[in-house]
Amino acid sequence: MSILANPIQLQRGLRNVFIEALMANSPLLLPSIATYLSSDGDRENLAWLGDVQGVSEFLGEVQFDGLSEASFEAINKKYTGGIQVKRDDLADEKTGGIAIRIQDLARRAVQYWDEMLVEVLVNGTTYESYDSNALFSATHPARGSSGVQSNLVSYSGSSTANAQTDIGASIAALSNMLDEAGKPCNRGFKSIYVLAPPALSKPISEAVTAGVVANTSNVQFSGMQVEIITEPLLTATSAAEYYVGIKDLPVRGLILQEREPVTFESLEDGDTAFSKEVYSYKVRMRGIAKPGRWQRIVKVA
Repeated sequence: MSILANPIQLQRGLRNVFIEALMANSPLLLPSIATYLSSDGDRENLAWLGDVQGVSEFLGEVQFDGLSEASFEAINKKYTGGIQVKRDDLADEKTGGIAIRIQDLARRAVQYWDEMLVEVLVNGTTYESYDSNALFSATHPARGSSGVQSNLVSYSGSSTANAQTDIGASIAALSNMLDEAGKPCNRGFKSIYVLAPPALSKPISEAVTAGVVANTSNVQFSGMQVEIITEPLLTATSAAEYYVGIKDLPVRGLILQEREPVTFESLEDGDTAFSKEVYSYKVRMRGIAKPGRWQRIVKVA
């Protein structure tokens, strides 16, 4: 019996192709710029992002900080994509190979997690963070005082010297961020990422790695591990914007919440397949990307 005449056999074969493609691909940005969370419901409350217990001398009884009653919900969304193939084209191999199309579908689905993270970044001046301010704001509250904190750094230009200045200012801003108890919350970080559009890749790379910049020894990044990530998805926004974030502390500036991983579904024996001789293949995933701890990421713009 031909594989085309046996829908179950065809489905199993393409599912194997899809799984192999999933295993061969992974989100490029997620491991560096976001904290991964697994979700077991339709939504999660991330208000815990702002709950930090202070430590003080014991004077008769433990001093407890009250947990926040606020809600910062991350509501999972469903994402799908699919392709359809005519049975005759599949039999005659006029589609360029169904396996190749299935592999590409898997790759695009996996990398869509990265697209979701970039969307949060580029819309970060409007996406609400856990403190009710935008992810990137000059008016984040400074707990324990009447002041405010900013995770915005002014872009000074596209030269290597400019990039050196701006990345240095970003590291200084991250170092001085305060937590909910009014104390520095990023002490001891040694690893950062710089996420930038391709147009800024060269000056940023030179600013980080060159021994001399503008006739001066470049020593300000000594002891700091800097990962430079070039992201073409940022090109459509502005060539004068990029992001500097902390990698080696528990909760990063972005969160990727996954409810259901990427799955593969096919239909080779339904009404459409029978009456129109068209086979359908679909990917499906559920989750959401949200701002994490705004103290661990700055926007240079």
